[in-house]
Amino acid sequence: MTILQRYFSKLNNLILLIVVLAFLFRIWGIWNVDTTDEYNEVLEALRVCSGHLNYERWIKRFYCYILAFEYGIFYLVGWLAGTFSSPLEFATKIVRDMQPLFLLGRLTSVLAGTLSIVTLFRIGEKFFDRTTALTASILLTFTVFHIDLSQQAKVDALLGLLVTISLFFIIKLSAAEAIHSRDLAYCAFFTALAIQTKPNSIALVAPLCLLFVTKFQILRKNLASYTLIFTLFFVAGLIIGNPPILFAPHKFASALFNLSSVYTTAVNLKHCAKSSRLPTKPQWVSFWRRARV
Repeated sequence: MTILQRYFSKLNNLILLIVVLAFLFRIWGIWNVDTTDEYNEVLEALRVCSGHLNYERWIKRFYCYILAFEYGIFYLVGWLAGTFSSPLEFATKIVRDMQPLFLLGRLTSVLAGTLSIVTLFRIGEKFFDRTTALTASILLTFTVFHIDLSQQAKVDALLGLLVTISLFFIIKLSAAEAIHSRDLAYCAFFTALAIQTKPNSIALVAPLCLLFVTKFQILRKNLASYTLIFTLFFVAGLIIGNPPILFAPHKFASALFNLSSVYTTAVNLKHCAKSSRLPTKPQWVSFWRRARV
């Protein structure tokens, strides 16, 4: 083994160690997270599981459908194991102890947060150098705020991963001498998923516009084809991130336009204080009954 091979072998072992540490830092303590924001995502996922698609909420949906899919797998495994004999028994048991649902959501965030570090390392390694890649990965691994968000059943860790993947393809397209349709498709698809995860990722429009300006001379040679590819995969990402778009596209478009509206309704602080309290078990039962109607 040459000195160069040993050097790269050590680097591979180092990034593996970083990823393992990142995963351990994020998974440790997920059973003891205390935040009320998680209830919004878990309840919305349960609503989807009950067969009701919410046509009034069009933002932060992709994570919700991931949770709904995981809860479906959880029910299926429980049904095969004899833990749940029917959806009604599942509902009855789960409203008494929702810890498995929260843990599934938190584990999803743990994986997303860890994969963000892998993606960041890939960006640094491919477009800069190994030292930059390792430095960026180490900094994100030990970032307390990122660890905290990666332990919660919320959209933020998944959002970070999707934005990082989108930036990977944006940088790749910018650095390439020619525009490859596959990279453009991936870029559009993951950008759409990021926007469906949380609308503030619309900030990705800025680097996309910069990409268009810097690569316009290349794009103009086959502009119609590139535009069609980007549009098709962007729409596909929007639909996969939130399938009800197919059934109510006008409501989705209206919700997007309303995101620019400024909320002017007065806030009742006393009411907000009451509503921030955790629901009691009868309320969970009431929610499930309403969702099944």
